[in-house]
Amino acid sequence: MPKELPLCLENGYALLDAEAEDSGERITRESLKIREIVSHSQSGDRKTLSPYQEKISIPFARNNLSLRYSFPLYSGEIIRYQYKIEGLTNGWSEPSEKPAFVINRIPTGEYTIKVRATNKWQKSSKVHTLVLEVKPPWYKSTPAIIIYALLFLGIFFLGKHITVKRVKLNEKHKREEKERELIRLRNEKLQSELSFKSRQLANTTLEMIKKNEFLMSLKDKLKRQKEQLGPRFPDKYYSELIKKIDGNISGDDDWKVFEHNFNLAHETFLQSIKSEYPELTPSDLRLCAFLRINLTSKEIAPLLGISVRGVENHRYRLRKKLGLPPETDLTEFILSFQNGENSNNLN
Repeated sequence: MPKELPLCLENGYALLDAEAEDSGERITRESLKIREIVSHSQSGDRKTLSPYQEKISIPFARNNLSLRYSFPLYSGEIIRYQYKIEGLTNGWSEPSEKPAFVINRIPTGEYTIKVRATNKWQKSSKVHTLVLEVKPPWYKSTPAIIIYALLFLGIFFLGKHITVKRVKLNEKHKREEKERELIRLRNEKLQSELSFKSRQLANTTLEMIKKNEFLMSLKDKLKRQKEQLGPRFPDKYYSELIKKIDGNISGDDDWKVFEHNFNLAHETFLQSIKSEYPELTPSDLRLCAFLRINLTSKEIAPLLGISVRGVENHRYRLRKKLGLPPETDLTEFILSFQNGENSNNLN
């Protein structure tokens, strides 16, 4: 038989079962039941999750969580509720009168949410445990990281390719610059050599002109003396002097020196025009050479040992051999002559 103790009340009495369990201890045997789990975003996008899972996953875009519980302890005592998130908070939250919680802005990671009920005697119920995973945002997800890695590799190799290409291009520009510099120096050297050879040719030609002018002048004086002296100037001596003068005027030695210097300055001109017009005589080639250095008929006359009129006649015969039409200037043709090209232009 249970032992009952009477208690006096204002309008009667009550019996207290002395062997009955202390109601303050009953809370320790009870456990909360989760009724609703809702994840939502800052903009209000909501999704209700199943409350029957031991582990839930939510995207970072909806990293706000609403939890609602029920507690099967029906008594008159005051029950309060607390939660803590292992891995995020250090201790239990402030007690709440309602078994509902809102946890906002949960960072990426995996957490354990624990919820309990407590009474005024600091007794607590069994702890309800819920494992929560907040997935990383799309820009921190594995596919995104793979994309970043691929982009990084792409940018790296593209940058490397551009760098290598730029280095090669710079090296090419440097080589081209060196080649241009070498060509410029070579051209300057050739131009300097050509100028030197042209000066040599000009000096040689001037000396030949002066020498031949002197000899022709001397020949004229001898002719006048012969006319004045008559028999007193023996024909033997006169003829010998005239022969020597003529031999020096049209001597091969002077021509060889001139031809050598001319070929240095004008390379294969004589060979080319001789190949193009094989009927040209050595006298014609000499006239072509003098025209090539742009000498006038008056300057050419002493070089050939003939009169200016004789030079004009020789020029006329040369035009016919070259087949030049009347409107073509002989000197311009000779100055612009290039092997094989001028004859084609005339045709």
